Amino acid sequence: MGGHVAEKLFIGEKKITSGCSSDLVNATEIAYQAVMKFGMFGEEIGYMSSNTDELSEGMKAKIDEKVK
Repeated sequence: MGGHVAEKLFIGEKKITSGCSSDLVNATEIAYQAVMKFGMFGEEIGYMSSNTDELSEGMKAKIDEKVK
């Protein structure tokens, strides 16, 4: 996400490219890993490690909220 900020600072907000999109993809993937694989759900949901195929739609929605 540093690439996005650098572009904004150095070339201006109206000229930002899509080159920094991989930063956002990687940050999102790390957030999902933190929540799903490393048990960082918090006390609200519980501490566990899981795969998406093991979860209900309700739990997947809660994970999405935590990642956001």
